[in-house]
Amino acid sequence: MLDSFEIGNWLDTHSAKYNLSSSAITLDLTPYFKVNSTVNETQLKELIAEINGVHPSQVVVTQGATEGLFLVLLYLYRKGYKSYNVKLPDYETIFKVPEIVGLTKGGDDIFVSSNTNNPLAELRQCDDSYKVCVMDETFLAFHQDLDKVDYYNDNVFRVNTLSKFYGASIVRIGYIIAPSSEDAKRLEGYKGLIVEPPSPHNMSIAYNILKDHYNIAEKVRHLVKENLEFLKREKRMLRFYKDVEPLLSTVSFIDYSYYTEMSSRELAEYLVSKGILVVPGYMFGVDGPYMRVCYSRSDFKESFKVLIEELEKIKETGDDIYRSAPKR
Repeated sequence: MLDSFEIGNWLDTHSAKYNLSSSAITLDLTPYFKVNSTVNETQLKELIAEINGVHPSQVVVTQGATEGLFLVLLYLYRKGYKSYNVKLPDYETIFKVPEIVGLTKGGDDIFVSSNTNNPLAELRQCDDSYKVCVMDETFLAFHQDLDKVDYYNDNVFRVNTLSKFYGASIVRIGYIIAPSSEDAKRLEGYKGLIVEPPSPHNMSIAYNILKDHYNIAEKVRHLVKENLEFLKREKRMLRFYKDVEPLLSTVSFIDYSYYTEMSSRELAEYLVSKGILVVPGYMFGVDGPYMRVCYSRSDFKESFKVLIEELEKIKETGDDIYRSAPKR
């Protein structure tokens, strides 16, 4: 459904002991919440610009990546861009928000993508066949430093958030990097009209977190690298989508067709009944035997072993096991 956030609804209504659905890093952020003096927005923009290798005048502070994506797409629609394209699978907001804004699918006006892609964890590029690109870089810092980003097309709006790489969803701070200071200035004009300005207190917490960016990056990359290597080594007869191995991120898109013919929804519901939480593949815009498996948590190895054990039971018993499982 276009007017429903299915991934969010799924995660809000399902829980399990073995959580393979969470794409956010878990960090102790307590030290960063000690705000002795309020940081102004200019200081936060300067720090974001330094991390991303851009000029502060290109930065727009938002209340997260979803807000940033919405503002950019609305701004482009009002500038006269009317069509968009996506490459599926992708995160739900990537292919739903453009239509909500009023854009028409097809054409070469706007290319919209997550980068690295969620759920595939592959790099996405923007070429000159599009007039403008909107790239959600929520997971990109796991793979590379953000000041090394290079797109073929210069007319790129970059959107990001602190919720995944820093595990700071509670802070509700993100940002847009516009291709020009003029674009950024016009986006700033939406604040107070259709979105609220970010909280000064939250911006101060975000500043404290981003000041420690490089230490955090070293820590989280080490954790997810170890988990990703375990996933590749222990996946048995699971396959990655189209056999393309994911880059460093916290997400992977898994083909489970060896084990069962259940739909992604059926399998995900069954796994919940066994204490395992994944996200069904259809929620990323593609049909088929796929599920998103996240490896962000410190208990990932234990949870993934339990998933493999359950899939092997299904393979041995057959899909009839699903029919006897409790339905939610």
